[in-house]
Amino acid sequence: MTITIEPLNYQNKRETLQAARAMHASFRKFYSNKKQIHLLIPLAERVKRIQHWEEMEKHGTGRTIVAKINGRIVGCGFGSLRSQHSFYGSVKEKIGAGKHYFLELMAVHPRFQRRGIGKALVDARIEHARQLGCIDVWVSTASNNEVQLANFKKMGFKEAHRDETKNKAAVYFVKKLS
Repeated sequence: MTITIEPLNYQNKRETLQAARAMHASFRKFYSNKKQIHLLIPLAERVKRIQHWEEMEKHGTGRTIVAKINGRIVGCGFGSLRSQHSFYGSVKEKIGAGKHYFLELMAVHPRFQRRGIGKALVDARIEHARQLGCIDVWVSTASNNEVQLANFKKMGFKEAHRDETKNKAAVYFVKKLS
């Protein structure tokens, strides 16, 4: 099994749909395990989000990458350049000055999980952050997502903040690049 990591070809609508399906399947698995399937957004909305990422990439602030096995997209991830002011909520006060990179999303189709694909996606985005001159990489995940909490710690991310409000329960991690 050979995994390739490469930028998403937005012009190829088949690839965009494959990336959206990988995301959708990953989130479906997570939400159904937590009995929160009502939180799953429709596949068409996932495609719209990828189209939004294309606009951010055109402006040089983001990048969507995909993981392929035998030419089929089995995972995707998006990361973007951020300043302190573009963070939101109570985590904003934890962010210092400088260029920061935020891993917006990472999803691997459930049939291909636990094979190192997620780590490869994160590593590629960390390299992108270094190329942009960022001082750190941030990521957040649901506080009840035990698998991702453990994985980010294993990849060297340190817990920086917990946002446990009525509508949101997230854990923010940071990895310094210097």
